[in-house]
Amino acid sequence: MKIRILIILTIIVFSFNNLFGNPITPNDTIAKNIVISDVFSINKENSNNVYYVNSLNKSVIKTFKMEIYNRWGENVCTITNIDQGWDGFFKGSILPSGVYLYNINCELFDSNNQNQITEIKNHTGTISLIR
Repeated sequence: MKIRILIILTIIVFSFNNLFGNPITPNDTIAKNIVISDVFSINKENSNNVYYVNSLNKSVIKTFKMEIYNRWGENVCTITNIDQGWDGFFKGSILPSGVYLYNINCELFDSNNQNQITEIKNHTGTISLIR
């Protein structure tokens, strides 16, 4: 007698609300200019060992700040340069696997006028650290 197991995967699509309660959608400038991954792993293979936020167009970013917090609300990392990454360490020790909260604040230039700031964006989400 064969037993078949049917696995049903449900995909739920949602958007995180930023600190001010506005959903981030693909039409928002932060979504067009900044690519945010939600997981990284620290392993012995030296691949994907540092978490980076990437930009599709760095020339429109005037300021960038990302703060990462553990589950108790303690700031474990602050990044002020989009080219800087997070290695999963805090105070010299590797952090445990888990979910960490991030908050990104950035000022964006007008793509037609590099002297004028058009938007200030705030975005909050989570990063899963896997060891």
